[in-house]
Formats: sequence, C-alpha cells, structure tokens
Amino acid sequence: MLKLKNKKAFTLVELIIVIIIVAILSIVGVTVYRGYVAKAIISEAKALMGAVERGEMICYSAENGYHAVPEGTSYDEKMDIDIRGNKYFTSFRVISSSSGTATAITEGSGEAEGLSLTLDFSEPGGRAVWIEDLDK
Repeated sequence: MLKLKNKKAFTLVELIIVIIIVAILSIVGVTVYRGYVAKAIISEAKALMGAVERGEMICYSAENGYHAVPEGTSYDEKMDIDIRGNKYFTSFRVISSSSGTATAITEGSGEAEGLSLTLDFSEPGGRAVWIEDLDK
C-alpha cells in the first residue's frame, strides 16, 4: 500500500488574501506619494515667489519703486533670480505700475499646469500680499 506524503502548500484562499493586502498597500502608497509630489510642486512656487518678494523689497528700498520683469523671464540679473533649473515653475513676470504698485505672477507647467501664485505689492512700504491659486 502506498503512503500519501503530507504535502504542505498555500491554499488558493490564502494567496488571494495576500494579493488583496498587497493591492491595498500599493493604493495607499501611491496616494501618499502623490500628496508628497503636490507639496513639492507648491514648495517650488513659494520658493520662487519668495525670491521675487525679497528682490522686489530690495529694489523698493533702493529705488523707491518696483523692478518690472517681462513675461517669460527665467533669469533676472538685477534681482539675482535664476530659475532655469526649476521643473514646474520655469518663468515669472512682474508688472509694475506708475502708481507705485506691482504684481508678480508665476504659472505652472507640466504636472503643475493650471496652478499659479501671485504676489501683490500694493501695501505701503513694499510689503507683499500672497494670492494663492495652488489648489488643483
């Protein structure tokens, strides 16, 4: 008489449960990753406009007015701003008016398409007001 060997293996139910757990973990991981990418995009815009704000405050103090920057600028020597290495926000502009106010704008591209960040220099003394449109 033949003896049957006691073979040990995973059952189909156990394998399906493992696959479901891995799928849930990957969904959560991708969601968290996308959140980090969104925060990085917003940080790039805020860093750029922070540099523009500091440059404009220095220009305002030195010249009692704002420095206008044409649309599509990625490097401005006067304010020492170089964003040619940026990934999402690669240009900015500053619109200066004769009434002593200015508006700085940057708009995203690629994954940041449709996002923009605006600084409004209409407060006395060169202070800037942030106007954010960074919600996608």
